[in-house]
Amino acid sequence: MPLTNAKFIEFMDYYIQNEIHYESVTEISKSKSPPFDPLVRNDFKMLSLDDLCKESGSFSEFNTPSTTDALWYKEDEETGELTLYIIEFKFFSLQNSMDKNRSGALLKTVQSVNNLLLKDRNYPNGLFNDAFFKDFNFLLDHFGDTAEFKLKLKPVESLIYVLPELYKNFCGHDDDEDAEDFKNFLKGVKKKLYVFLTQESTFDLESFGENIQDKSKKKGSRGRYKDDKSRNRGFVKGSGLHLQFIRYKNAKIIDDYEIKSRYQFKKFLEDEKLID
Repeated sequence: MPLTNAKFIEFMDYYIQNEIHYESVTEISKSKSPPFDPLVRNDFKMLSLDDLCKESGSFSEFNTPSTTDALWYKEDEETGELTLYIIEFKFFSLQNSMDKNRSGALLKTVQSVNNLLLKDRNYPNGLFNDAFFKDFNFLLDHFGDTAEFKLKLKPVESLIYVLPELYKNFCGHDDDEDAEDFKNFLKGVKKKLYVFLTQESTFDLESFGENIQDKSKKKGSRGRYKDDKSRNRGFVKGSGLHLQFIRYKNAKIIDDYEIKSRYQFKKFLEDEKLID
């Protein structure tokens, strides 16, 4: 039986009314390691998707999906349109806290040491050959930033894998048809991804977008990133994160996304009319 808005709201309200991992943003955004400080201090309550996933019993503890931290929804009082929010809180800065930056610094150090050793008659070939540096650069380009890599996965695993499984559990019987119904229903729901990070930078994404346009034209592309070139100004490196989220938009996995600093959380609540 196809899902309705009422059934979806019943699903969400089941966790809310029973206080099942229905927690304040202060609690949800706490660091997973000492000193366990919250990224955002706010009493607004949401569902902790991480905890719902871990305690659902649907996933092996050795293969738990990567989900966003929080889940929320809104129903427009006039139109009845549903908006689903998946929200990530991350002690992470796209400016200067990237694993890739640290790995890049390590690579430069190794290159410097190798260049010095090449001048030593005892190390005519240095310690590392060209093949080593080629492999290092490949790993750096593709896997260097583990935090950013995980962020790229979370929207997909949350929407396409975890939420349908939670809905199947809610229905009370092990029927994959329930999960498929949920996936089909989500296609008609506005899905918004918000990522709140530690710090902003001085990067101008509008210029970045224009560069993307130039490169796209050279490659014969129709400039599919044009509409997003000026969004989320103020965030630097991690442009791959932006491009990944834009691809999710193009694939209709999400309808919109924002990457913001933690200090903009209250404004997010106001802009989305989640608080008066």
